[in-house]
Amino acid sequence: MIYFRGIKFFIFITDIIIILWMILFNASDLFLNYFLLSSLIIISLVEITLSFLKGKETKIYYFSFMSFFTFFTSLFFLFILPFLIKFNIKLDFYGVHFNLFIKIFLLIVIIIYFLRSFDVDFSKRRKVQIKPYTIISISFLVLIMTGSILLYLPFSNTIRIKYLDALFTAASAVCVTGLSVIDVGRDLTLFGKIVLICLVQLGGLGLMVFTAFFSFLIGQKLSAFDRLTLKNALSADNVSVIYKFISFIVLITIFFEGIGAIVFYTEFKKLLPIDKAIFYSIFHSINAFCNAGFSLFPDSFMSFKTNFVVNINLMFLIFVGGIGFPVLYNIYNIIKKKEKRLNLHTKLVLTTTFVLIFFGALFIFLMEYDNTLKDMNIFGKILASFFASITPRTAGFNTIDYGVVKNSTILFTCILMFIGASPGSTGGGIKTTSFAVILFNTINVLRDRKVVNLFQREISFDSIRKSLVVFILSLNLVLLQTILISLIETQFSIRQVVFEVVSAFGTVGLSTGITPKLSAISKVLIITTMFLGRVGTITVIFSLGMTTKKILQRLPEESVLTG
Repeated sequence: MIYFRGIKFFIFITDIIIILWMILFNASDLFLNYFLLSSLIIISLVEITLSFLKGKETKIYYFSFMSFFTFFTSLFFLFILPFLIKFNIKLDFYGVHFNLFIKIFLLIVIIIYFLRSFDVDFSKRRKVQIKPYTIISISFLVLIMTGSILLYLPFSNTIRIKYLDALFTAASAVCVTGLSVIDVGRDLTLFGKIVLICLVQLGGLGLMVFTAFFSFLIGQKLSAFDRLTLKNALSADNVSVIYKFISFIVLITIFFEGIGAIVFYTEFKKLLPIDKAIFYSIFHSINAFCNAGFSLFPDSFMSFKTNFVVNINLMFLIFVGGIGFPVLYNIYNIIKKKEKRLNLHTKLVLTTTFVLIFFGALFIFLMEYDNTLKDMNIFGKILASFFASITPRTAGFNTIDYGVVKNSTILFTCILMFIGASPGSTGGGIKTTSFAVILFNTINVLRDRKVVNLFQREISFDSIRKSLVVFILSLNLVLLQTILISLIETQFSIRQVVFEVVSAFGTVGLSTGITPKLSAISKVLIITTMFLGRVGTITVIFSLGMTTKKILQRLPEESVLTG
């Protein structure tokens, strides 16, 4: 399977970086050693298992020698690692040389196994039924774990950080959230910042998109299962256009992020050296388009709250990244005259988005006029209001201090964050279309109408049902996490906890300032919330094994008392 190869690629690259660092700097870290050996054991064991399952079907067993060799070698070192560490403490000179020999040996094994794995098309040797939803969930988990190890490396940060903090930062980046327990501009080295922005880019578009795109470039075709998985991950209309759709996603992303970086540079060069201005421009452009919200500035963009160019550029990138690639693809096809009209999905997304932005800005303008906006002129107040209305749509940048805004603004911002971006975008939340469908369905029920009609089209019952399920599951997740964190973090007010949880679920990144002060358990709960918010509650549930069954017969209908 092409995605298994993609996952192996990222794990192998991470292992090689770790072991090269250990060899070059004669360093040793017990946790990294265990990760290195465990990852090799898991990868080789999966290959052996898949080969065995394929052999049971064809009665022809084919096993790679490198898979067995890597598995048993890594297992051997994993068991004797504690003894080697103790042995090295007693023998300083010889211990160092023996430890170096082990590292070089493992590096050679990893490189050979790496080359061997990508020389043979493993997908032709096995046929195992794995659900598309499972692949989507696993790809995000692999990215998070790989990213956490890279951020945990000593040369990724200026001060030694805990692994949990590295995991939190990686999860926030892959889930394009922006919540952080560290100051990324101060605590990460250049390498760490590059790792972070790569995680944001991969998390925003998805590991599977990049894997499929590069496979397409080298002429490797996707299987029917691979195309179906991508269709589910990208909310595409059908599998027949998946190649064109993937190419469009990658190219349009490069285009908008490039334009955004150029615009940022025109302003940043006035404040920063040229090399720093270029890096800051690229970093913030990728973050804005992917709706991540990480900033290298200590106050996010509060110091730019009256800068028209920076604000407009940020809002535009957030808007384009948040409306979803299916919408952009529909508009592109109309411009190219391949389609004649905007489809229902595009109309609903654009209408809902513009309504939320306008009324959101109006509400914030009225509520914060004499509070966080009081020191600005009328132009600055309008600009900050629109920015504060757009950024909760899963972006996470801020030009006002959410630690001092009114309770009404906190509650309204929570609603915007809960709704989130649109399907097939780089954002989270329940999505704008789900919100619109539920809203119009409620109106129709009050009017005693049986169907929901929008833009001269009838909304399918399946869309209404799924929207309600997403809403209920998401609401329950937010309530559960809020209750748990409130029980643990008694020093924070309920408004702070609710805002933090909803921000994590909507993959927004806004905070009242409590993120770095959370306990270890609360950080794990926030990580879980970010993951579920990005991947989707329904996706995770189906990836855990829940199956659908066709109804062969219908039972007599009977009404129950409600309301």
